[in-house]
Amino acid sequence: MEKLSHYFQKVKPFLKNKYAIIILAFGVYFVFFDSFNLTTRFSNARKIKKLESDIAYYQNEIESSIRQKDELQSNNKNLIKFAREEYLMKQKNEDIYIVDVNEK
Repeated sequence: MEKLSHYFQKVKPFLKNKYAIIILAFGVYFVFFDSFNLTTRFSNARKIKKLESDIAYYQNEIESSIRQKDELQSNNKNLIKFAREEYLMKQKNEDIYIVDVNEK
């Protein structure tokens, strides 16, 4: 209890100063109630970081897709291999058997 009264003795002259009260009121207003308060700024900063990481991810995906497209268009054997592996396409008079290695 003694510490609390000692603390109040230090704060009491500050509360009598009208300029300090106005500055404190403006500070509280700008931190909590303004349209660009701290919580909004922090949430926007988090969203920006996530969007920047998404941009980097999709740019890498675009680059790998472009490389894959160029590889498929440059060589007919690669195109046939891709069609057979990814889409299970076959030529006429051919049978395809799918073996599931993970099945127990």
